[in-house]
Amino acid sequence: MNIVKRLFGSRAASSDVQQFLEGRKERLSSAEPFRAFAPDPDSNFWQLSDRGDNSQALGKLDSNSLSLVHIVGNDETTLRSLAPLTVLFVTPWDTYSAMAIGDLKRRVDSRAVSAYAVVYFESPLEDILQRKSQAWFLGSAYCVGANSSEFASLIGRVPLEISFGPDGVLQQVKEGIGA
Repeated sequence: MNIVKRLFGSRAASSDVQQFLEGRKERLSSAEPFRAFAPDPDSNFWQLSDRGDNSQALGKLDSNSLSLVHIVGNDETTLRSLAPLTVLFVTPWDTYSAMAIGDLKRRVDSRAVSAYAVVYFESPLEDILQRKSQAWFLGSAYCVGANSSEFASLIGRVPLEISFGPDGVLQQVKEGIGA
């Protein structure tokens, strides 16, 4: 049985789904196939539901010390105590985050970035440890700490990259891929 008919049950629904898939099919054979199933394939960021932009999250970073839990050691620390570094806020499920992690790897390998953290803000530590146990960045991977959990709901677009100077002051913000 046709999976579209099985899932959606009507010809109208199946034609809508076919139209959606047809538009995405072209992207799959493009130079950027990771955009095929993004909410807005023409955008350089992955919009998270109806959360808006990242202005509230960035405001919280300016005014507060974000609590992080190290994936490997389960130690809690603050984001600013790790400075200077480049921090990449990502989700484990979207392709734009994966692209940003790949870009970070190239910059680490070329020594353009020496201190970094990859922060997962939507998933519990145990899930990330299981999913990313072989990742090259595991030693620098964090989750948002329990006392900073409200921060996760403020992030509206991924990937979000921020850089802190040696004094812990926010120096640079990049949203999306290729920024």
